[in-house]
Amino acid sequence: MSERPIIPVKQTHITIAGAPFTAVLLTNGETGLVLSELCEFLGLLTNDQAHRLRLHPTLSTALVLVKIETAGGPHTANVLLSWGIILWLERIRRGRRPEIYRERLEVLQRDARAALSKEFFRNPSEEPPPPKREKPSTGLEKPQSVLEALQGIDQAVHSLGHAVEALDQAVHSLQGAVAADRQAQEERLRKIEQRQQALEERLQRPEGRPAPSRPPDTDGSMPLTVLQHEELITLLRQLQRRSRVPLESLAAQLADHCGTDHLSAISQAAWPEALAWVRRRLGAQ
Repeated sequence: MSERPIIPVKQTHITIAGAPFTAVLLTNGETGLVLSELCEFLGLLTNDQAHRLRLHPTLSTALVLVKIETAGGPHTANVLLSWGIILWLERIRRGRRPEIYRERLEVLQRDARAALSKEFFRNPSEEPPPPKREKPSTGLEKPQSVLEALQGIDQAVHSLGHAVEALDQAVHSLQGAVAADRQAQEERLRKIEQRQQALEERLQRPEGRPAPSRPPDTDGSMPLTVLQHEELITLLRQLQRRSRVPLESLAAQLADHCGTDHLSAISQAAWPEALAWVRRRLGAQ
């Protein structure tokens, strides 16, 4: 960046996306916009951006000090040359900016240089290409090819940043899909458990069957106790898991083996045979 301010050949105001900008034409034919106005338009800190530009091997040559005429009198301002505006905008992380500033950034990338060319040149082809700037020799000059390579690396890094942002969004979308699928699976499991519970209740309390009312058991004809009935159900569940035969079917087979039409009708006399039948089946699996 030059230490002495440059006096522009021409100074004017142009409008981009409805916002006014101070534009200048320099003696070497280059054009530019005032950096503070660009930063205000994009919601950026001017001092921070000026510092970053001065540290950049390529963009430091695009930042020049220019004498600007204002209503309050002349003052010096940082001006970013038109060819450097595009490179500078590419370095700004879009993913961290509010939507309105991302839209403004895209408008500047698309229209800024064209607006400057239209204002200062009758034919855009008359605008000179970015000059090769010579700096005072310090014995540490970098070859132009190195600067170009650094510029290419810088652009590649920012492209990678955009790719990482896109990948992050894809990961969040995938996580949302996995969470939704997990909820659906939990809902299906809950319904299966409800059906299983309903089936067990049907086996234990068949609809329409009155509770037995008989005199004291003297011949083994009384029905099974609740504990005996629950023990049979537990054993039948084990057999179901091993044989993959529906629980209702196993209960019907056991009742038929014991000479009854339902599991709840098995008598005390048939209790030993009922246990033996289930245990034989379990042993055969």
